[in-house]
Amino acid sequence: MNTMLKAVFLGNDKIEVQEAPLPEPGPGEVLLKTRYCGLCGSDKRLFHNGTANTPGHELTGIVAKNGPGSNVPLGARIALYIHHFCGECRFCKAGETNRCVNVLGGQVGFNRPGGYAQYLTAPASCLIPLPQDISDSEGVLLLDTIGTATYGIKYALRTLSSKGQGGKAAVVGLGPLGLGSLLILSTLGFKGEIYAFDPAAARRQAAFSWGAKEIDPREIIEQ
Repeated sequence: MNTMLKAVFLGNDKIEVQEAPLPEPGPGEVLLKTRYCGLCGSDKRLFHNGTANTPGHELTGIVAKNGPGSNVPLGARIALYIHHFCGECRFCKAGETNRCVNVLGGQVGFNRPGGYAQYLTAPASCLIPLPQDISDSEGVLLLDTIGTATYGIKYALRTLSSKGQGGKAAVVGLGPLGLGSLLILSTLGFKGEIYAFDPAAARRQAAFSWGAKEIDPREIIEQ
């Protein structure tokens, strides 16, 4: 097979599925067969305005081919870290690879083709192996929903005098990141009370089922 299908965001709220040549992995890269790709809120802007690259940055896939210098087992199940990085600059060495100063313009789904295609290429260094107990569809959540929430919660816990062992936390807005934050608070050992609010009843109920307590901002304002 020398061709694939990809979604082209034309702008004006139009998407067209087009046939395209199968991409060839370059040095240090792999060819991935897309398994699942999540729809992010940031993709809405691309839906309205259009983009030259194929979107899709929350994805899982299977390694289909190695480029020169890569030796990843074929068939390996992975989630994809979207920021390309050098691994050598001061930010990379501090674990802040999203701030890499040497690799610019390397974000999958934004300025590099993403997961709304049957295949894509990516640096082997950006592959995150999926354990057997996490499915391909669940693996998509490890990226923005869990990964972004984890970074934010870790930063917030540093500012709490309780250092995660007590106090109170409020999650206002229970979309994917908000619900992800609730899970991460418990996972990281926060022992205090967790309050949650969202206008959508279904989202509130999901949060309450995970142990959050209800909070009404209108009552706080009145107090």
